[in-house]
Amino acid sequence: MKWVWALGLLLAACGGSATTPPTEAPEPETRFRATDAKPSGTRWLGADPARATKAGAQDFAMIRVDAGAPGDRIGGTVEIPEKSCVLLMARGSETIDDLDIFAYADDGTVLGSDETTDKKATVMVCPPHPSRAFVAARIASGFGLVAVGAQLVDPKRAQEVARAVGARGDATGRATNLSSWPGLAERVAEHRRRIGSTWQDVRKVALPVDPRRHSLVSAVAEANRCLDVLVVPSDEVNHLDVSILDVNGRLVGRAAAFGRMRALVVCSATKTAVTVRVRPHSGGGVAAVIISRSPEGSRNEIE
Repeated sequence: MKWVWALGLLLAACGGSATTPPTEAPEPETRFRATDAKPSGTRWLGADPARATKAGAQDFAMIRVDAGAPGDRIGGTVEIPEKSCVLLMARGSETIDDLDIFAYADDGTVLGSDETTDKKATVMVCPPHPSRAFVAARIASGFGLVAVGAQLVDPKRAQEVARAVGARGDATGRATNLSSWPGLAERVAEHRRRIGSTWQDVRKVALPVDPRRHSLVSAVAEANRCLDVLVVPSDEVNHLDVSILDVNGRLVGRAAAFGRMRALVVCSATKTAVTVRVRPHSGGGVAAVIISRSPEGSRNEIE
């Protein structure tokens, strides 16, 4: 009996079999709710921000991450220091085939754009520019997630950064605002007197051009109206080739030469989208593209 009693004390002292095993903590309950959370856009931008930083770019800002389908736009507003350039990038998931990017001032002036057929849309905007820009990425083909980001760039490093990430735009610090383009208004007025009729501006774009690739600008030809396309190159650009493609990519017409300028008029019986394709034979720079629409019923007035 004394032995049994001693064994009982030993079991009690060691915890024994009488100790209750610890219970596992219950797993937290998953809540069902809608949120405003967005996926991280860094995975879609890939290594390009790092390449830009290595070439001399500075602070990075994520403007917007969202999902979309063809024709959808994903964008936001970015504030830009007066004396800095800004690198704007749009990148998408694997199911995105073609992205475009646009930067606008508050008054609608196009500060820069990249409408090339590529899933990486990149543009550089340099001074002079407004204190803020509205940036929009457009899904031209495909569907999925799109990230839009921006990086500050010192104008002295703009060309190097632009080359590192394949940016379109004027990275030399020259003004690309058409309102300050010397003699442009007089050239447009002279061109319109030559072709006759009256015209309403549809698009005015300072388009970066390069002999290595085509630069593209889209427009819509209204039913029973005409579009006038006038392209005026900067001094560095030589021998422009300008053509118009229909919605299926077929060649509609080529522009005629008027000195260094190129111009053509295209008319349509139905409403249709067209693409203006511009490429210089030599010299890179900027071309002013002015697309205008004729009033209804004025086709016979056009020379």
